[in-house]
Amino acid sequence: MLVTFSIVTVALQTGEDRAIIQAKEVAKASLNDPSSAIFRNVVFKKESEDGTFTRGYVCGYVNGKNSFGAMVGERRFVARAVFGKNVLDVADLQIEPGPDLNGNAAMQAFDKVYWVPSCEVSPRGNA
Repeated sequence: MLVTFSIVTVALQTGEDRAIIQAKEVAKASLNDPSSAIFRNVVFKKESEDGTFTRGYVCGYVNGKNSFGAMVGERRFVARAVFGKNVLDVADLQIEPGPDLNGNAAMQAFDKVYWVPSCEVSPRGNA
């Protein structure tokens, strides 16, 4: 019975669901401790659809442990996704950098270059 349920579950996943799952795996792999990854508000934002392929971005928040074993705090992430009938490509994962000594310039750049154009809203109310 469990095997049947698993097959049905996979069959019911949409392309968006598969893109989100793959983006989470790519994000996990980039962390110091992949098993510590905690995701929140992960969504697919459709950019275009032409009948064959759907293109868009997977956007969300990830938290994980650093090399000292402490959680680093949530960081936004964006990944480009393209999928079709038998195609799934998730690439160009970008994870928001942490605070820096330059007045968070890197975080502001992430917001401007990746988050706002791809995910449409700034979680800090700057859109």
